[in-house]
Amino acid sequence: MEVLTLIITILKNWWWLIISYYLAKAATGLYFWWLRWEMKLKKDKWILLEIKPLAENIKPLSAMEDVYDILWSVYDAPNWRERWIEGTLPQAPNWFSWEIVSFGGEIKFYLRIKQEWKEALIPALRAHYPEIEISEASDYVYQIPQNIPNENYDLFGFDYTLVRKDYLPIKTYFDFETEPIKLKDEEIREIRVDPINSLLEDLAQLKDHERVLIQIVCAPLLSSEAVFDVVKEGKKYLAKLRGEPEPKKEKSFFESFFFDFVNELRDIVSFIITGIKGESKKESDAESKLKPFLTPGEQKLAERIERKTGKKLFKTWIRFLYIYDVNKPQTPGAAGIFNRYIHHFVGDNLLVFMGPTRTKIQYWLRKKRLYLRKRRLWRYYIERLPPGFPWNWNGRPMVLPFYPTSPGEICRSPILNSEELTTIFHFPLKVVLPQVPRVEAKKGTLPPGVPLKE
Repeated sequence: MEVLTLIITILKNWWWLIISYYLAKAATGLYFWWLRWEMKLKKDKWILLEIKPLAENIKPLSAMEDVYDILWSVYDAPNWRERWIEGTLPQAPNWFSWEIVSFGGEIKFYLRIKQEWKEALIPALRAHYPEIEISEASDYVYQIPQNIPNENYDLFGFDYTLVRKDYLPIKTYFDFETEPIKLKDEEIREIRVDPINSLLEDLAQLKDHERVLIQIVCAPLLSSEAVFDVVKEGKKYLAKLRGEPEPKKEKSFFESFFFDFVNELRDIVSFIITGIKGESKKESDAESKLKPFLTPGEQKLAERIERKTGKKLFKTWIRFLYIYDVNKPQTPGAAGIFNRYIHHFVGDNLLVFMGPTRTKIQYWLRKKRLYLRKRRLWRYYIERLPPGFPWNWNGRPMVLPFYPTSPGEICRSPILNSEELTTIFHFPLKVVLPQVPRVEAKKGTLPPGVPLKE
């Protein structure tokens, strides 16, 4: 009873301090909401670049991986003034997006970047792919009715997340088999397995009224900025896999002094009573020894984790939309086009759709909730916003207990490295479909000595 009385007394006298704390946190959240999402984001100027790949691309996929490494350079950690006055996001403040769209079977590739990056990033892209055509285009999302879903058009879509922890990699282009062959001129070439061809084949089969929009948004970040430190957690997992003892927690100065004093006192008392000098305890051999061997599967897993954590990392959200005319027949399996493609990369980890963003409701007010979810997903696609917005990425307008918590880890954006992103999106190694615009012939300059007409 005395404890309960004390608690009631504290609440009676200090309730205003507790309420003030939450109101101050709520005001800070609302301020950042307004500054980051209503001011800063809307001031940024974006451009959409249409890219036409070569009909046959002889560049290795490592060239595309280097393009991602170059694009990572848009990362810029903000200082105090940029966060509090300009509204720059504290983690992964900049992003770009690769986009594949199919309008009735006509396929196009796009790269969306900030206008200020254009002069720096386009030359870097041309350095690896000098023959590709890059042109500025209007945003294709405005060619689609903005009030979807409506009486004529409907949509189906979702975002993707990783099933397991981010340090576990998906299957990448390193894991696909290659087969050397010999041509007539004795030149040895390599048949490279390119899963993106299956995606393009499906996209080319769409009917005139169908639209498929695929969005891969990449935000460069440091491992320490992620919700779970990918590099740190990966090293912990590897240490556990190899049987290494867990690192002991470092003691503070006072803890070390106290324990050393107690141990010394114990040894002195033991010597006085028994006449035997105490010996310091040593770690057992079992704790210090590593695991005697790793299985071949464990060795490969360790190599893949080390490879993932050693490369550039991106906070990524991958979004798929299928838009169609409800009054016309749909292509069978069109809603699962990208899901079939993603299953090429099932490895130590797996990309799956997010339940909270999938346009499918099972219970409670299904019709109304489904409509609101579709409207929200369409808005997020247009503005290239992260899934679960605004309940993540520091976009929360208020603080606990005044607003619902975030959808949880299931709604987190996956952390992928440059190698994994290269595997998911790259220019086709060979374009054979007539629905894909491509550059048929290489462009070059005139040889020296050719007279030019004035």
